[in-house]
Amino acid sequence: MKNMVVLLVLLVLVGCGTTEAEKPTMSIDETSIAFNEALKNQAYESMENDFAYDKKMRSFLNENKISSVFEQLELGQLKEQQVSVRSEKDGYTIIATPTIFENVSYDVNLVFDAEGLIVGFNVGAFTGVEEGVEGEEGGEGTEGIEEADLVSLGTAHHLSFSNGQFELLMSDYSYSKQMLDVVSESWFKQIHSDLDLGKLLDVKEGFAYVVSGFMVVSIPVNYENKSFNYNVVFDQSREITGLNFAEYQEKVVESKSEDLVEVVQDAQVNGAPLPGILTLPSSEGSYPCVILVHGSGASDKDETILQNKPFRDIAWGLAERGIASYRYDKRGFVYPEKLKTATDLTIYDETVNDVTEIYKMVIGLEGVNVDEVYVLGHSLGGYAIPLIAETINAKGYVIMAGNVRPLEVLIEEQVVYLTGLDGELTADEKTYIDQIKAQIAKLTEIDQLKDEDVVLGAYKAYWAFLETYEPLEKAEQIDNKVLLLQGERDYQVTMTDYNLWHERYGEKDNWSFRTYPSLNHLMMAGEGAPSNADYQKASHVAEVVIDDIADWIRE
Repeated sequence: MKNMVVLLVLLVLVGCGTTEAEKPTMSIDETSIAFNEALKNQAYESMENDFAYDKKMRSFLNENKISSVFEQLELGQLKEQQVSVRSEKDGYTIIATPTIFENVSYDVNLVFDAEGLIVGFNVGAFTGVEEGVEGEEGGEGTEGIEEADLVSLGTAHHLSFSNGQFELLMSDYSYSKQMLDVVSESWFKQIHSDLDLGKLLDVKEGFAYVVSGFMVVSIPVNYENKSFNYNVVFDQSREITGLNFAEYQEKVVESKSEDLVEVVQDAQVNGAPLPGILTLPSSEGSYPCVILVHGSGASDKDETILQNKPFRDIAWGLAERGIASYRYDKRGFVYPEKLKTATDLTIYDETVNDVTEIYKMVIGLEGVNVDEVYVLGHSLGGYAIPLIAETINAKGYVIMAGNVRPLEVLIEEQVVYLTGLDGELTADEKTYIDQIKAQIAKLTEIDQLKDEDVVLGAYKAYWAFLETYEPLEKAEQIDNKVLLLQGERDYQVTMTDYNLWHERYGEKDNWSFRTYPSLNHLMMAGEGAPSNADYQKASHVAEVVIDDIADWIRE
């Protein structure tokens, strides 16, 4: 069943896949600062005329005044703008600025395309800190939302929908202003009719998870004709801001084994603490320990992706097999506002330097065998293993789905693959591919870039270093043992990369190789053509992977 999605947050439509209409005169960061200053001063005319928009946004603004858009939200006076956070998604750059207004608090989000044009702006769930409320950096912005209450509310919403009580759906539930532009009694009735569900047979226990600051309440339901998860999305104000139907999956109850203990152990590294956890077998002793190193992007200590937590799976699984581990929140997760302005940032600042300091800490922790500390790098972390091995002397290294080829090659490959999964290439998809290729083309002339120029979400310095980095060559220095793991259903880092590793080091005595036909990039099992849909289903790292790591350590 194809997902039917109704969203929720957009105040102004993001014009995906459009061609350049205007030329930006400022960098993305400079544009964001100026735009927010204009908003603060209610300089709506300046917001409309002094910034570079793509064609769809310009067309929208020709018909709609920004002043009227913000007035409809009844925000009141702007009281405070907090530190902006930069993120990348689907080829777009999003600058989110937590903003406190007189009547409500929102993140004001500016969306930029690859050329630095504004393709949309929207308001989303507030991720900053309200006056008098303590918060943690890197948090999801869902404080104050009672999960159990929202699960009950989502369950009741489904029951009303199932019973055909379309009038109640409109009268008994609170929707965001954007949702109210979409939903109506007739709309719900039409959706209900189109689904042709048949008789409701069973409703399983609902559960909730956070995505981009919104609470998704998921209700597994079984009807006569189909089964799926009825997802109701709530914002910080407990208003329904989205509705979608997803692949059927029941609540996964996670319980920590009695065979392990977890100790909170923050890493004081490179001038700032990174929250971390040392996981140990429950019995006293001195154990081998594996440091877990994330892939690209801002990841928490579990490397959480929706309901999946691959690093937690590995940590718990290793502890049950008599092996300790240390996992930590990545620097970009804890301090996103610092990294987003660091024009000199490289993979050393993002990953390698922290691993180096964490290694020094871990070898001194109680319960860890100082002579048996290993490093496991996943994806980008695996790509960085040769650099990490230059700075420390671990007992061994695990490269899990680690690439050899340059990041920009993988990005283009992934975009082409995902847009072609359905066998059709729309005009918007073709334009999007062309935009990605245009960005990649800039990397062939890195010397022409300015230090503050951003290409594919990173500054010039980041790409300039990677241009000189040859992981296959650098790995020649590794004398200690290496284990390379690869899922054959991985479309992000493919068997092409595995084969390059194997061709170079397959005959080396200190290198071992394992592949898994049914596993994806997270080392989780699946079937059919791999896609992003794999990650939407709650799963676990395959036991055979954890067995192989443990057996290799014991060799």
